[in-house]
Amino acid sequence: VILEFGVPLDAVRHALGMARRAGATTLVNPAPAALVPEDFYSDVDVLVPNELEAGQLCGLPLAGDGGLERAASWFHQRMAACVVITLGERGAFVSDGGRRALVPSRRVKVADTTGAGDAFVGALACGLDEGRDVLAAAVFANAAAALSVMRPGAAQSMPARAEVDAFIREENARG
Repeated sequence: VILEFGVPLDAVRHALGMARRAGATTLVNPAPAALVPEDFYSDVDVLVPNELEAGQLCGLPLAGDGGLERAASWFHQRMAACVVITLGERGAFVSDGGRRALVPSRRVKVADTTGAGDAFVGALACGLDEGRDVLAAAVFANAAAALSVMRPGAAQSMPARAEVDAFIREENARG
């Protein structure tokens, strides 16, 4: 279940509870950022804020050494199982409570970044649904986001699955 903060937070909390009772995996993109009670994160399997949202939600500076790690720890302490902080052209920071890794972005010619976050979240959910761990799913999501920024617009910039797979194969072949 993918949720975001563009709807009333009471609806998000209700949906999280329903998803938890049904045994569904929950992925929350907290955009636009809004302060929530600390117990909110206990029903979140994967939290996917961008860097600005992560800082706003946890109230910690993310700049400098250890900032991303401190933010991830803050969310984990509030029971978020996995945290994926998107960093734009710098990639994404992934923490599953045990492993922490920076997934570098792919270098592409940027036309429009409007749909990048949505492409990332959708592809991350796709990767998780296919049984990938959060780190492998984030690598897949980075590829989808990279393809999306090469085209103008939001919905029309979303790549098809075959495009993402081909892009990854080509990138891997180049080494």
